[in-house]
Amino acid sequence: MTKSCYIEQRLLNATVYSLNNKPSIGLLNKYSHALLLKSLLNAQHYDEMFHALWLQLDDESDAASSERENIICYKESLASNQFDAIIEVVSCLPLTATDYLKCNYLFANALLALSIAYAELYSENPGERSSIVSYAGEAFLAHHLDGNFSDVPKKKLMALSSFFEKIVVGKNKLISKNEQLILCSLALMADKLELYKKFRFHKSLALKSIDASKISKEFDDEIAPVTGESPSGFMAAALKLYEGNTVPYRNYFKRKPRYYDPQYAEIINEKTVAIVGPVDTLQDNGEEIDQFDVVIRFNYKGLDGFNTARFGSRADVSYYITADVKQILKYTHNSTSIETLKYSLHSGGAYNYVKERREFKGRCARRLPVQKPQFNPFYHGSANAIQKTLLDILRYNPSRIKIFNANLWVDNNRVNKNYREKPNFSTAGFVYHDPVSNFCFTKGLFLASLIEADDELGKVLSLSPTEYVDKLIEAHNV
Repeated sequence: MTKSCYIEQRLLNATVYSLNNKPSIGLLNKYSHALLLKSLLNAQHYDEMFHALWLQLDDESDAASSERENIICYKESLASNQFDAIIEVVSCLPLTATDYLKCNYLFANALLALSIAYAELYSENPGERSSIVSYAGEAFLAHHLDGNFSDVPKKKLMALSSFFEKIVVGKNKLISKNEQLILCSLALMADKLELYKKFRFHKSLALKSIDASKISKEFDDEIAPVTGESPSGFMAAALKLYEGNTVPYRNYFKRKPRYYDPQYAEIINEKTVAIVGPVDTLQDNGEEIDQFDVVIRFNYKGLDGFNTARFGSRADVSYYITADVKQILKYTHNSTSIETLKYSLHSGGAYNYVKERREFKGRCARRLPVQKPQFNPFYHGSANAIQKTLLDILRYNPSRIKIFNANLWVDNNRVNKNYREKPNFSTAGFVYHDPVSNFCFTKGLFLASLIEADDELGKVLSLSPTEYVDKLIEAHNV
């Protein structure tokens, strides 16, 4: 059995096994999309798989009805199995920022389909075509079976990236936004920041300016289908932030009490706020930080190990993620420091974990779920810690915000080790938090005078997006 046939058979077996275990509607939704892309491999007996899926959708719910329509549509689309139509099919897939944030099944599927399409359409070498499909299939299987790409040799992801570079960049091919995002993610998974830069700014599809009208135009196609109420939804309100206008943004949350926290509003409203990152800028910012009404930090477990002359000596609010807070709470000596906080903000999973613990009880809440597409104003990826905090606190009308001890990853060697147990950064992490989107968002607020920055961050925000990526390439030596 050839490697390609082996991959096809494993895909077939895995899918049939899942169907026989009566998956939920959510999983059926996943497999209805996956079946489309698996079918592109020309595996045998896919009629049986479509039939098996159909039999599972035996209720009359709207979700089941919608998936039955998908199956019919997919079967009709694939009736002739013409590769010339694959690019059009891929461009119609529902690729959202959250799909790339999680680097989940849809990214793996889309990468597989795109690899097959490009190999068939643009490669004249049978050996190359076979290798491309094989490498993409291995990435697909690794992610579906194991949940990550760790089992795919990096050299194969790099080879796959180089193939797309030859076709897209070498031939100056016009690509859709969806294709661009897939290729950007692949380049980051392969640790090829230089290639990420080429894909990210290819054919001027990426955000190259901070001009509000330009950004509005770039996001126009995404706002309406995501919010369902454009231009009055979250996305439109968030875009006003680039103009320095926070009123629509605040009003949005006042109309939606589920995402408005009166207790946190009392802490932030009309207060001066210092957001302190983990980077040692070698500047004595401490005295200025301590003068702010509210000092916000990340993954706070006390200031042991921090130079207070540079980082300040107070912490009023901390933001945590699930993995960090669980690690922090392993050690009882962290509890005393945590109990001095006025408030803490957590992702949904972390909040459920800590809300009844004495260190946090009565002084914690969920932060804004910016990983969800309806709360994600980015072109690609999702917000990093500082950007999540800005999106969160701008709802509550702070009188002033200044960011200290941060440089948006342009120098990874000065992250204080007390911030996180393993602070070393992987460029694959940029798949989840697209660096250009995070940079453009921060720079937009900076130019609109909604935030201030210390000297080091100010220098970073003076760069253009392409200059910023050049700094990342230099800093991470990729």
